[in-house]
Amino acid sequence: MKKLVMMLVLVAAVVSAKAASVDWTVGATAAQDGYTVYLLAAEPGEFASVADLASAAVGSATVAKSGRSYTTGPVTSAGDGVTKTADYYFAIVSSSDATSFNYVAATGLGAKVYDPAAQESSAGNFNTMSAAQIAAGTSKSFGGGGDDPIPEPTSGLLLLVGGAMLALRRRHA
Repeated sequence: MKKLVMMLVLVAAVVSAKAASVDWTVGATAAQDGYTVYLLAAEPGEFASVADLASAAVGSATVAKSGRSYTTGPVTSAGDGVTKTADYYFAIVSSSDATSFNYVAATGLGAKVYDPAAQESSAGNFNTMSAAQIAAGTSKSFGGGGDDPIPEPTSGLLLLVGGAMLALRRRHA
């Protein structure tokens, strides 16, 4: 039993250590001061709320004044969701009552992804997008998903590991 647990911990450590990174910046104007920009690693689906959008994002930053300009400043997003092959999108909650958000494709951002664990260095900031472009992008309303929610992959993994541990416990009892 202890060997199984140790093996699972080792597998989890190896999988979580393979996190890539990407550096990005979004420029803005005073009109977008205080907006939060979200970086998504897939085309936005249905989100019930801003919190759901934020949890699906691989990174986020708030627009603020920096000297004479407004920007998110340099942001590094890292994690398992950051890959060289992902289709990236920037999203902004543009309605004052938080009932909708706008998004645009961040074409070319995948080419800026690097893996520090593989001793790759940053290819520089992806900074070809402005908050005004994102706010003028495709609009989508918040409002919940479909009738059959799909569990996130980690939920399935936890269910599988829990089931295996229960089966081993029953076998030894």
